[in-house]
This record gives sequence, structure tokens and C-alpha cells, in this order.
Amino acid sequence: MGKLITAIVCLALVGLCIYGMWHGWRSRLARQSNMFGSLKEVPERYEGLTGDAAFEGEYISTTIFGNWLDRVGFDSLGFKSKSTLLVYPDSIIFTRDGAKDLWIPAKKLSVITTDRGMAGKVVEKDGLIVIGWTLDGHRVQTGFRTRYAEDKQAALEELRRIAPNAVDAPERWAADPAEGTEQAK
Repeated sequence: MGKLITAIVCLALVGLCIYGMWHGWRSRLARQSNMFGSLKEVPERYEGLTGDAAFEGEYISTTIFGNWLDRVGFDSLGFKSKSTLLVYPDSIIFTRDGAKDLWIPAKKLSVITTDRGMAGKVVEKDGLIVIGWTLDGHRVQTGFRTRYAEDKQAALEELRRIAPNAVDAPERWAADPAEGTEQAK
């Protein structure tokens, strides 16, 4: 009889935890529905175009800038997926398995740096590429991990090439209220 009661209590606790996570995610989506619209479609001009560079890897998540645990909830931006980072002269595109592609114009790239983690992934020091940008007027950061370690430096160089005014330290963007890359290095 004691084992049955213990099992029932454990199942009730697990159910309560699952409900709490579900309710928390729904609250996040409701809160963010006033902040963000929806992802812009990848413009048709990129169909059939080959990027200047492509890097296989893992899209980690997009979070509110400065809070690497506060995931952006809509359009699966807060969830990991296999991805390819495509770099074009005027933008980047994350092609995400099972989710809508994420297109970011180069003029919105404000921070290009590395870090050890963000919501969904913690790795070795400087193991993630972190890109700070503006989404519907709000500062966010997106994490990406290249599949091959030797590709990380090349990806950083390509990103900095198309966004030469992007800073390399998040604190520098946070200290400057200017949006986009119109800030002093």
C-alpha cells in the first residue's frame, strides 16, 4: 500500500511539473505577443541564390538580449534545430529543420561575438557564435554552433565582413542606445 501511495504522489508531482512548464510557456507566448509580430518571410530574391558562405551546425535559440535564458517563444525561435547558416552580401539566413527559416538583414546585425552558452546549450568557452540584432524594435540575440569547430572562425569573419559596424562585445551595444549598427566601435 505504501508503494502505491508513493507512486501516486510521484505521478502527481510529475503532472504538476508538466502543467507548470506548459502554463509558463503559454504565459511567455502571451506576454511576447505584444512585443513581436511574426517572422518576415525570406524574400523571393534569395530563392536559387547561393550564399557567399554556408556553415552547417545547430541553431540554438533566440533570446531577449542580455538575458540568455529568456527565450523568444514565437515561430520556434526558442528551440534548437539542425541548421545551416547562409551568409549573403546583405543578410544571413538560418535554414532550420522543422521550423521557418530565419532571415536577418545585415543592417540589423549589431553584435557578433562568441559565448559559452544560452538557453538550450552550454558548451566550452567561446563555443557558440552569438549574434545580437533587432527584431520588431526589440534587442534579441541568436546563438549558433558550427558543426565543425574549425568553421567557427570562418563564420565569424564572414559575419563581420557583411556587418563591419557590429561590435564584438555585448556590453558595448547595451551601453549605446542606438539601434542597428550605426554606433561607434
